[in-house]
Parts: sequence; structure tokens; C-alpha cells
Amino acid sequence: MSDDIIREGDDAVTELAPKGQRITIAGGLVTVGIAVATMMCLYPWRYVDKLILLKGAQNVRLVTHARLIKSHQFKEYPIDQLYCKQKVFTGVGKNGTDVIGTKASSSHIFLGAKGEKMAYMLDRKGTFTDSKLFDGLWFNLYGK
Repeated sequence: MSDDIIREGDDAVTELAPKGQRITIAGGLVTVGIAVATMMCLYPWRYVDKLILLKGAQNVRLVTHARLIKSHQFKEYPIDQLYCKQKVFTGVGKNGTDVIGTKASSSHIFLGAKGEKMAYMLDRKGTFTDSKLFDGLWFNLYGK
């Protein structure tokens, strides 16, 4: 009969935090969970598949990975509304855009749009016809 054996400390009562504090902690954890899930859902909407220079060379069209909501698949911006805090051209690799062996910290390039909180992401492994032109148009270390 293992129920008859009393171990030292088993009869101690576990004291819980006050109900208000438990609710606050649970609410905070739920909020963090919802924020993480939201960012995971928004990620494809900001991942750029193509960047197209439109006629007149004043505007660009970003084709994103959003497939379900068509209004988020294509976005057009004036060239001067976009900025990038990282240079694309690193001088390393076949196209000069590789990260390995450079001070670049990310395999993605974040292209910000003025007035928007979340930047668009471009993969460095993609094809850049002229990476120096990209840097000349949008590289701005201080952004905005």
C-alpha cells in the first residue's frame, strides 16, 4: 500500500498566486501567442517574388507571395517611397550578392516603404539584374 507511505514535504500545501495575477499572466501569454501567430500569417504577404520597374521609371510593382488575398499580391510604390538599410552588392559570389564571407548579417534584404511598419523581404539568392543599380536607388542606411 503505497498510499500509507508519507514522504517528508508531501503534506505541504502549494500556495498559488492571487487570482488577478494569474489572470494577468495568462492574458499576457495569450497576447504574445496571438502576436506570434499573426506575424507568421503576415510573413508571406511581405515576401517579394518579383520587383518590376514600371513604364516611365517612376514606380515599381512588388509581387508578393500572398495568394489568397489578391489585393495584397500586387503593390505599387513610387521609387522614392522605398528604402533599404542593407546593400545588395557585396562583391562576393557569382553575382556579387552572396553573404558568406562579408559583414552582411542576413540572407534576406529588407525593403521598407515609407509610412508602413513592416518591411518587404527579398532573398539574396534571387536574381538581381543590376545589384549596384538597386543599391543606388534604395540604399539608405538611416531609412525613412
